[in-house]
Amino acid sequence: MNFQTIKNKIGVGITTYNSESYFKDLYSTLPSYIDELVVVNGGQPYKERYDCEWIQHKKNQLVSVCRNDCILFLLNRGCEHIFIIEDDMVLMSKDTLKKYIKAKELSGLKYFCYVSTSPGTGTPHNRLPKLVMDYGEDIQIALYGNLCNEFTYHHCSVFEHDMLYDNNLRELLDGELTYREALLEKWAPPFWWFPDLADSDNLVNNNPNAKSRLQNLERPDCRNNVIQKYYEYFYKKYGLHIPQIPDKGKEYTIQLLKKIKNENSSSNSHL
Repeated sequence: MNFQTIKNKIGVGITTYNSESYFKDLYSTLPSYIDELVVVNGGQPYKERYDCEWIQHKKNQLVSVCRNDCILFLLNRGCEHIFIIEDDMVLMSKDTLKKYIKAKELSGLKYFCYVSTSPGTGTPHNRLPKLVMDYGEDIQIALYGNLCNEFTYHHCSVFEHDMLYDNNLRELLDGELTYREALLEKWAPPFWWFPDLADSDNLVNNNPNAKSRLQNLERPDCRNNVIQKYYEYFYKKYGLHIPQIPDKGKEYTIQLLKKIKNENSSSNSHL
């Protein structure tokens, strides 16, 4: 994938669907230093106009398609740092995006995901990471055994390796993407060691007013009713089920993180 990047240019892509009130809450928390903002709306057009680029789908598309639309737009605008956010999130600090970028610069990691409601990761301000790495300058990175995909950061260089989302996925899309990234061992930890900032609950959060849509068990297309077919899709693609992916362990993960930092970070210090 060929594109020209402008150093330090920050791009944000928001995916939204029939939730203008949630979107407005998120929009109101976005910092002014964002260079490019694009919104992909998969539902009905919204009533108000917003100061951003707007991609209106004529029919509902899978989440992966919407995210790729955001990413490709931001890459074509030369963004180096790319954040993808779902409409039912809010930023808790004006420095949120800057801190994730700083974490990338110090650690060499090029992917982060907010833990949110992932199973086994604890609750806000009471998280249960498997490992915490201190990179100095107020940056600690926590690694968890599960991930969410509602707020993610990617450095643009990962897309040089065609690391877009699989357009066939509605569920497991970040799990599938992180599996491909983990196999490379270049900018991401091993699978089952998903990175986030240790203080991310002070930086981003689920909108307290939002109600889960795809988790709603009354919907025929709720996550519980459809996720099995996506597990089967993953198996057909890779020849193993997600629970069969080996956990390479704490010591291996620490050594890989040190290698990634020494090869990719802008810091001269060593872990």
